[in-house]
Amino acid sequence: MMERCEITEEEIMSKQTAAGGWTRKQLEKWGVGEWWPKGQSSPTHGWRRELERRRVQQELAADLTTKLQASVDQAVESNAAK
Repeated sequence: MMERCEITEEEIMSKQTAAGGWTRKQLEKWGVGEWWPKGQSSPTHGWRRELERRRVQQELAADLTTKLQASVDQAVESNAAK
């Protein structure tokens, strides 16, 4: 499940517990709860990298959508001018 990924490093650090970790509930809120397998006392390595990967993926998709829309708008304007 891909949830919001505009999670900043500051937010990640602000949710760190006094013991220096993060709760299963918090990881689930961020959409990476699957990185904490049942029966384990802590999440597996890579959940922070996964958050970053998802954030970058969403940024690239948003950028591509913006550029595509601008291209379509330009084509429409060009055809309207003819």
